[in-house]
Amino acid sequence: MKVNRNGQAEALSKSEFLELSARLPNPHRTILALSWYCAERAGAICQLEVSHCYNQGKPRKSILIPGRIRKDGQTRELPVSRALERVLKNYSPRPESKFLFPSYFDGSRPIRLQVYAAALKRELIRLGLSGYSTHSARRGAITTLSKAGLNARQIQKISGHASLNSVQLYCEVSPAELEGGLALL
Repeated sequence: MKVNRNGQAEALSKSEFLELSARLPNPHRTILALSWYCAERAGAICQLEVSHCYNQGKPRKSILIPGRIRKDGQTRELPVSRALERVLKNYSPRPESKFLFPSYFDGSRPIRLQVYAAALKRELIRLGLSGYSTHSARRGAITTLSKAGLNARQIQKISGHASLNSVQLYCEVSPAELEGGLALL
C-alpha cells in the first residue's frame, strides 16, 4: 500500500473504478478510463494527442500510444473496446489544441500529471479510499485481467510491459485467494 507517496499503489477493483469514474468530471474521467481500458500509465495518457484517439471527430478503432510518451519507448496500438468507445464518444476534445487533454492555462501543452493526480486524490478522499494513486487504474486493470483468467503473456501484450516478471508484480493476490490456495494443500 502507498503511504506518504511510498510503496506500491493499491489496485482499483472494477467496482471502485466504475464508482470513481462516475464521480470524476472530464477530462479526468477520460484519463482514468484510458488508463484502465488500455492498462497504461496515466503519465502517458495525459500526453496523448487528439489524433491518437480520434479520426475526423470520431473515436478511432484503435488507440495509438507513441513510444516517445511511454516509459519504455515502445509504441503501442490497442483496439478500442465498446466501453472505451462510449467514454470517448462522451468526451469532446478542445478543437484549438492538438492534445487530447490540454493544459488549462496553455492549450499548446498537455495537462500535467500532477493536475490529474490532485483531482483523483480529491475524489478518492471523498470515497474514503486510501493508498491509491494515478497508477491504481493500471494496476487494477492488470489484476482484473489476471483474475479473469488471462495468462501473463496475454496481459503483457495488453499492458505493454517489457517482461513477464513485470506483469507478475502487478497481479495482486487477495488474502482470501491466498487462503483458498493454501486450503488446496
